[in-house]
Amino acid sequence: MEELKIEFDIGELEEIEKLFGSKFRYPVVHFGRTVVFNRETKKAGLIGEAIRWFVATDYIVGLPTKRDSENAFALRPTKRDCESMVACFPATLLREKKVAPGYYKLLKYKDGFAFKRYEPIVID
Repeated sequence: MEELKIEFDIGELEEIEKLFGSKFRYPVVHFGRTVVFNRETKKAGLIGEAIRWFVATDYIVGLPTKRDSENAFALRPTKRDCESMVACFPATLLREKKVAPGYYKLLKYKDGFAFKRYEPIVID
């Protein structure tokens, strides 16, 4: 194998960050087969042990609640990353096409969060 004969100063190199599967450094939710919240969402205190979903004209709102509350969707750690959280996909949102699959940036709303339902994050 041929050896590369270039000298680098370590300060000139960009180190690759270890992101543990998260593409984003801010709170996001991913809708797919399940609903997955990244670690930044948990760090920001936007979710608890369960979540209740609400729909508005342009926004989907999630508010933290107790697991035994009516209409609560329990959260649990993902298998890959214990700091990310996953919940069942609300069948009504799927059936009525209230939200398309993809990533959405979360905004603080009261004790929980909201996101623009028609503005998924475009990933290059």
